[in-house]
Amino acid sequence: MIGKWITLLIFLSLGSVEKEVALMNHFKEESLMMSSVSTYIYRMEADVTGDGHREIFLGHSQSSGQIGVEWHIYSPRSEDGRLVFMGRLVCHSGGFGYDVENSEIVVTARDTAFSGRIIYYKMIANRIHEVRRTDLLGWEDPEDKKKGEIITKWQKSTAIEVLYATVEEYGSLKSLEWRELKTQELRKSARSLDDLVVVESEDDSLK
Repeated sequence: MIGKWITLLIFLSLGSVEKEVALMNHFKEESLMMSSVSTYIYRMEADVTGDGHREIFLGHSQSSGQIGVEWHIYSPRSEDGRLVFMGRLVCHSGGFGYDVENSEIVVTARDTAFSGRIIYYKMIANRIHEVRRTDLLGWEDPEDKKKGEIITKWQKSTAIEVLYATVEEYGSLKSLEWRELKTQELRKSARSLDDLVVVESEDDSLK
């Protein structure tokens, strides 16, 4: 009987083995960023879990297009501040918000002025999951206006600042100089991402 308990404990401990990966290395691998071309890396921070801690959003120009940037979202763990990769969102920096009442991330995506969709996401087991989507029938779609008001209000209260850094061909992802996207002002006060690490468990690939 004791042998069975020891075996179970060993199995559980092995199943929860964690490894640490430097944030920018994790982002480069997850986002399939090619080193062989010059690239802009985009960054913003916003609380999209409702816990009062800002998640880090990272994207790059290689995966940007008409419908927005593919953002990779990292959330700080409450117990030690190390980061957990939560998943991806594709949107413009001004096209998403957090619906506090329903604990949902709301993303608007328009193909044209008369068509598009609203996509709703929830955090489940530290991962972003799409829960539903609504097609927009026109520019004056009431659902679009209602969610647009939520996004606008949240964006104003959150005061998101989008930063960017230039990475030259085969350049290093360390000690990046961050600038404000709209004004191109250098943000010397922007915290460095060099020492941040992402925690991965062996079963992350199964989620």
